Amino acid sequence: AHLETMGTIENIARAKFELLDHIDPDSIRVLNLDDAILKARFDMEPEPKIGYAVRADARVRPTGFSSNSLGRIIFQYQGGEIHLNVPGLHTLYNALAACAIAEIFEVEFESVRDALQSYKGKSSRMEILELGGVTVIDDSYNANPTSMGYALKALAQMQGKGRKIAI
Repeated sequence: AHLETMGTIENIARAKFELLDHIDPDSIRVLNLDDAILKARFDMEPEPKIGYAVRADARVRPTGFSSNSLGRIIFQYQGGEIHLNVPGLHTLYNALAACAIAEIFEVEFESVRDALQSYKGKSSRMEILELGGVTVIDDSYNANPTSMGYALKALAQMQGKGRKIAI
C-alpha cells in the first residue's frame, strides 16, 4: 500500500526517517541491521540505539532459528526457545524488534516468550488455514510486493505432500 503512494522503498524509508528526525535526542532508536537502508541510518544515529538482526552483528540477535513444517519460526534467544505462530522470516524480525523493546524496559525472558508465543496474527495476514486437507496461506490483506515475497518464501519453506500453488 505504501508503494502505491510513495513509489519506491527509498521514498518510504525517507518518510519513515522523518520520525527519527523529530524524536527527542535521548529517545532510544531500534532498527533492523539486516536491512541496508536501515543499517546506514543506524550508523548515523546518536546513542542511545539498539540494533536487531538475524545475520548482521547486533545487540539483539537469535543464537539460532529454524522453521517447522508450516513455516513457523522457532528461535533461540537469551538461553531460551520461542515458537512463533505466524509463518515467515519477517515474523522473526518483528519478534526481534519486540525483544529489543523488551530489553529497554527490562522485561523478563519468560514474559517476552509468552507474549510472542501467544500472538496469532491478524486475519488475512500470513494466516494459515486448513481447508479440506489443503493448507492455505492467506496474505490478501493489503498485500504488496514485499509481503507477497515473504508469503512465497514461507510457502517454499512449508513441508507437505502435493503441489504448492500461489494465487
